[in-house]
Amino acid sequence: MTRPVQSEIVRELRERLKQMECSNRLQEDVLSTGVDAFDQLFPRGGLPVGTLIEWLSEGEGIGSAMLSLAVGVKLLEKGGALVVLDGHGEFYPPAAAHLGIPLERTLVVQPRNEREVLWTAEQALRSPGVALLWVRAKNLNERAYRRLQLAAEIGGGLGFLLRPVAQQHQPSWAWARLFVKAVRDEEVQPSIARWWRIELLHCRGGPAGKMVEVGLSDETDHVHLVSRLAHSTSADCAAKEA
Repeated sequence: MTRPVQSEIVRELRERLKQMECSNRLQEDVLSTGVDAFDQLFPRGGLPVGTLIEWLSEGEGIGSAMLSLAVGVKLLEKGGALVVLDGHGEFYPPAAAHLGIPLERTLVVQPRNEREVLWTAEQALRSPGVALLWVRAKNLNERAYRRLQLAAEIGGGLGFLLRPVAQQHQPSWAWARLFVKAVRDEEVQPSIARWWRIELLHCRGGPAGKMVEVGLSDETDHVHLVSRLAHSTSADCAAKEA
């Protein structure tokens, strides 16, 4: 990435984020996702600001992108911007709006390569105007990861990093690491579009191994997340160890 292009991106980000910094985003230490069972996975009952959260899955078709955005909706209610790094052109604004994402406070950046992804992610996380960064981060070395974590601490927002589960054994500076798996709806519920099982693989200051199943409910054009008790299976354990 050339320096002129970097300067152009920085200038555009700063100008647009400056317009959003006037929103009265409460500086709470811990933010609720709006789903009690999901919040209870974590030691303080929610996601602490200024941290990175990893969303691991076995493939892009699992729907972890949709789920993570749905979780982000509640986090954005306090104000601040959502920055989406969309290098593959997969972000679809109408679908995001249906989930409840405030498009008027959403900035979509399309980096051309991994270097631009990491550089732009760091700039966004450092901004106090960013409440949430959403990015697919497949290739992160320890040094780059540490820079992102420090940037999140400075900016005070949250970073959602979507990564392949195969990278779960690599060094991580994330505050929490989640494994997402799509599951069948054993009891047919027409109002539930999809169910996911979320397992807490790692969390600073808390025990790992907790699980919850979260579903996306779509009733009368109102989308929200619901939860139910999750049950582990040997097949799930084998998938994580692969």
